[in-house]
Amino acid sequence: MADDDVVQLLASLLNGPRQRMKSRAERAVNLSRWAVQPPARKPGSCIVLDDDGLPEDLGPVVAGAGLFATMTAVDQLHMAGVVVGHQEQTRTLHTQSVMALCRAAMESATRAIWVMSPAERAERRRRAFGVLAKEHVEQGRFIEITETMHNDADMVLSPKDLADFQKSKKRFTKNQATVNGIDKRRVPEFRFMIVEVYDWLNQNHPSHDTEGLHRGLKSEGKRAYNIGSATTHGYRWLGDYVRSQNELLAMNADALAAALITTECAVALCEAQSCAPNEKPIIRPVITHLEPTITQWTGAYRI
Repeated sequence: MADDDVVQLLASLLNGPRQRMKSRAERAVNLSRWAVQPPARKPGSCIVLDDDGLPEDLGPVVAGAGLFATMTAVDQLHMAGVVVGHQEQTRTLHTQSVMALCRAAMESATRAIWVMSPAERAERRRRAFGVLAKEHVEQGRFIEITETMHNDADMVLSPKDLADFQKSKKRFTKNQATVNGIDKRRVPEFRFMIVEVYDWLNQNHPSHDTEGLHRGLKSEGKRAYNIGSATTHGYRWLGDYVRSQNELLAMNADALAAALITTECAVALCEAQSCAPNEKPIIRPVITHLEPTITQWTGAYRI
């Protein structure tokens, strides 16, 4: 093979994953505008009825678990896209940052879909209460740490801040007791949750996914999350399997694909469940490409 042919072959190998990564990064950045103005929860919509009749002190339980996690995933995915967009300027792949952000987006979006996807309202509520109970565990730790820091004079709260903190703690204790007495699903570890979610996506094919990114996500998603965990925690073992720039580019492109399709599906679910009865979904310009999936899923949640 001539030298020119070798150069051309190498260029094509690099441009393939690089182009995939660039196009997915652009979709990720564009999607970020959705989080600035998420869908209005219209009267009679699934997302409103799911919280109807639940203890008001807890706030929107189901909508909170699904919508906030989706908005978080969109923001994390957006920053992954921004980092990819800066690669040419910095001449650095920033692999660790891209993979860590994709991992975070996948986890947030997967949890949102896990909560919102069941067809039965009772199951959506059970899952949302499970997420809220898990949040309470983390919030309880924060309260404990803050109290210790105040008592040890590591971070002394002002009288006003201390009074506000104690008031918040009292409200938290009451809400935690309420949630503890409600039927709920135990939130599975992500490696199990991702299997449930991607099984659901395979059974409810997102129509906008003309590339077929959701296919094979049960294994590819777990793999991308595993790699993202390694980069997040600074582990070196990934170097045993990735030895070239092309392999790094391909790995980033696959992670972006998994995070992108998962987050887009979470957004589509939020939109589908926010639609009022007897109304067609209102598709805003920022999510025009998701219209087929939103329309497809809307009918399933007119309950």
